[in-house]
Amino acid sequence: QVYSQDDHLDQRNSQQQQQQQQQQQQQLLSNEERDIIMGKRLIQMYQERDMLEEKAQLEKSVQAAITHRNAIAKQKKKQSHAKFLDFRNPTEEMVESAKSMGVDLGDESVLEYLERL
Repeated sequence: QVYSQDDHLDQRNSQQQQQQQQQQQQQLLSNEERDIIMGKRLIQMYQERDMLEEKAQLEKSVQAAITHRNAIAKQKKKQSHAKFLDFRNPTEEMVESAKSMGVDLGDESVLEYLERL
């Protein structure tokens, strides 16, 4: 199967977008980590200065940040385990592997079935 230059550019752009999203998630995670650490230090300071109202408010914010950080980490872990397969623009390896199993990736009905999965 012959791929046009546009197909290759589309695939490269898709990969670049995925990399940018991963970098943004890493940056967000780093910023949240920093904020959580700073928040915990402030909580300790508020405790030492007997500023209990401020401490309680900050504890809620820190806990929310921890929950958010954990959700992002969980999502990132899920994404790293899931491999995106574009059956409409298969690699040579995908085509060869499919052929060895008797699957024709050039067949529109096969492609539709795979996309539903």
